[in-house]
Amino acid sequence: MSDSKKEKAIKEASETASKMDVNANEDMKLGQAKKAYEKASGEKENKAFKGIFDDLMALIRFVIAYYKGEYRDVSLKTIAIAFAAVLYFLMPFDVIPDFIPIVGYLDDAAVVAWAIGEIKVELDKFKAWESSK
Repeated sequence: MSDSKKEKAIKEASETASKMDVNANEDMKLGQAKKAYEKASGEKENKAFKGIFDDLMALIRFVIAYYKGEYRDVSLKTIAIAFAAVLYFLMPFDVIPDFIPIVGYLDDAAVVAWAIGEIKVELDKFKAWESSK
C-alpha cells in the first residue's frame, strides 16, 4: 500500500473515530469493538494479517477492556488511535473494500500495523496486565 493511500486510510479511520467519539456512548463503542473481535476471529489464516494477527486481537481486546472499564491505565490519545484502527478494520467499505479477494484487507492490515507501532509500549503494558489477571 502506498504511503498516500495509507495516510488516507489513517485519516479516514481517525475522522470516523472522532465523529463516533462525539456521537457514541461507551456501550456503543464496546459493541463496535466486540463486532471487530468476531470479524477478526475469522481472519486468522488471512495472509494480509500474517505476523500481526496476535497483535490485532490484542488491540481489539485492549479496546474492549477499556470500554468495559476494566483497563483504564492509558492515555486518551492511545485509546483514540486503537479505536480508530479497530473501526477501520470493521468498516467493509474503506480504501480497498474488504470483499475484494486477496487485496481487500491490505489497507486494514496497514492501518492496524501502523496503530500497533504507534501504541506498542501501551499495548505491551496491556498484554502484561492481561496475562497477570
